[in-house]
Amino acid sequence: MNSSQKLKESQIPEKEKDKNKSQKSKEDAKETLKKIVEQARQAILENKLNATEEVHKAMIEYKEILGGENSVLLLPGLFIQAEGYIAEGKLKKAEEFLQAAYWNLYQYNKPKEKGSEDGNKMGQDISEKENAEYNGQLHKIFSKLYFAQKDYKKALAELTIGIYTDSCSSDPEHPQTSLNYYYMGQIFQQKKQISEAEQFYAKTSQCWYKYLKRYYQYGTPSSENLPEEVIFKEALQVLKQIEEYFRKHIDENNIKLYIIPITNNLQAQAFVYKKFNNEEQYRHYMGLAYQEFLMQYGENHKKTKKVTEIQEIIKQRERDY
Repeated sequence: MNSSQKLKESQIPEKEKDKNKSQKSKEDAKETLKKIVEQARQAILENKLNATEEVHKAMIEYKEILGGENSVLLLPGLFIQAEGYIAEGKLKKAEEFLQAAYWNLYQYNKPKEKGSEDGNKMGQDISEKENAEYNGQLHKIFSKLYFAQKDYKKALAELTIGIYTDSCSSDPEHPQTSLNYYYMGQIFQQKKQISEAEQFYAKTSQCWYKYLKRYYQYGTPSSENLPEEVIFKEALQVLKQIEEYFRKHIDENNIKLYIIPITNNLQAQAFVYKKFNNEEQYRHYMGLAYQEFLMQYGENHKKTKKVTEIQEIIKQRERDY
């Protein structure tokens, strides 16, 4: 460090230095908690026991740095612990964490009394986008809780609010948002509203297929980020469950009804495998989609040809780059 840099540092008031140091500690803690939450989400997908144990430890360690037990910055940890308990069937514990998350978010957003400090002045810095995402996530996890409790009316109401909240801040056709449609389909299936369930299952597959086809053909717009890897892993599980559902319901009398949903699904799975650099499975699932179209329409039909054309476009794009 040269003398001019030392001079500049010496001129920074101690109070300002402490504030900057505190802010960095908070940002570090927030980022660390986020990474641990992502690991826990992966563990839940893999049906591991005590998947959120490290999240619990991290929240104890970073609670004060992040603003105390009522801080909105603890919401990711509260959410994932609630999801972990739902996966384990410990619904009472899940409800406790969701109530705590609701309280923290309510405290952050409630109308501020005159002369009182608001959430940001207390150091709970979240963006409007994060605030909206947390609100949507709260409703969606409450929906999962009610679904597990077999209260499908409440599950449907909460998920509807969650989907609407998501659509206000992000594209309703975005694949990450579309995972909600799968859970909506599950609710309708349990309510014996099969037509509605199938529409939502088909919509989920269609969103992933269209988004990833565009991505591999043209790339992702600079303003848009790909979903995190753990979302792709969740999507693969969801897409396989949708495929299994459609396979069970296809017969020679209704094949035309299911041909587009099933081929969208197969190609979506292919693109997810490509994201994981699994070329063998990518080609396998594109091949399955091709065979479905071939059997239904013949080799000269535009839908059959389209599967091959997409693969050639992607191959050419990969050569170019």
